[in-house]
Amino acid sequence: MMPSYGARPTQRRRRFDEYFRCYPIKNLGRDASLNYGGKIMLPPSALEKLTRLHIAYPMVFELHAQVQKEVDGVVQQVKTKTHAGVLEFIAEEGRVYLPEWMMRTLGINEGHLLQLKSTDLPPGKFIKIQAQKMVFIERVSNPKVVLEKVLQNYTALTKNDIIQFLYNDEVFDLKIVEVKYVDPGYPEGIDAITCVEIDLEVDFETPLDYVEPTATSRSGQSRAGHVVGGGNITPLGAEGSMAKAIGYTSLTTAAAGPASAFTGSGNRLKNSRTGTPSTKPSTPVAGTSTNQPPQPTATAVKKSGPQPLRLPVGQLFFGYDIVPLKKEGEDKQEAKPSMFSSGGGQTLRSTAGKKRKGEDVKGKGRSKAEPIELD
Repeated sequence: MMPSYGARPTQRRRRFDEYFRCYPIKNLGRDASLNYGGKIMLPPSALEKLTRLHIAYPMVFELHAQVQKEVDGVVQQVKTKTHAGVLEFIAEEGRVYLPEWMMRTLGINEGHLLQLKSTDLPPGKFIKIQAQKMVFIERVSNPKVVLEKVLQNYTALTKNDIIQFLYNDEVFDLKIVEVKYVDPGYPEGIDAITCVEIDLEVDFETPLDYVEPTATSRSGQSRAGHVVGGGNITPLGAEGSMAKAIGYTSLTTAAAGPASAFTGSGNRLKNSRTGTPSTKPSTPVAGTSTNQPPQPTATAVKKSGPQPLRLPVGQLFFGYDIVPLKKEGEDKQEAKPSMFSSGGGQTLRSTAGKKRKGEDVKGKGRSKAEPIELD
């Protein structure tokens, strides 16, 4: 069928399709941050061919490799694929330099043969990522701001790829779980998007090594206390570890003292006027009750240990009187005997009277202490 007037026949777009030997990008000795991006290094000859093919910016490439993998116990040839952008054209001829995470995704080693094809991907609208370790949530305080800066080093994102980025001298792994795009000019089922100069919505999935917290209590068994902030609270009446360590039960039992077998009240025979015991007759008497009247229960009084302080209403207790300690040497200093102390002294008046009567009172003292009278 001839095309209608004014219509242009469709032309098949030419693609860049070349083979290179791959090497880690760190072998170039450049900035270490190049290893944590999504761009590769190509030789200058590749730039000339891309220019002749009129490959538009941003340049995106499909990376294809054939590797041997063991599937169900059988070693098979498996094709792997990912996408990347180009950073510079400074590599040696016949070589391409890749980030290490990209080589790990393809399953290739240094010197492996790699096929590069130019492609066109739709601009992305939404991605869902999954951190491979919980440390991403713990160390990255503001993931949104960090990812905005990280994605500047990537041209394309492929589903199921595990990309890497460097943050505070620490490497983090993120898996691309899902990608979405909204562009009617592209067919459905494309598993990669471009992320250059677009507004991209990001959602986070639960980290890979996240473990759901499990209840530590066992069903059907009760334990003392409940968990609050990771610790057990011992209820009142239960003996905790500290009480066991100091022997609290034995201390309280010793303080209360031994129980006496003769507690209560009784009657004394001496106070009985009739001289007969006050026991009740074993045979009940008509008209009388054999039930004993209720007696007040004696309150147990502690005989040892600290006693409670009981004060009258309105009286305060500020402590006992302070008795100063005696210094060394005070006990040795004794009071000197006074000349007026009681002893074998004599009264002047009594002695004078006895001398007049011719009595010898020399050497005899008073039998009793008498007051001394001075004229």
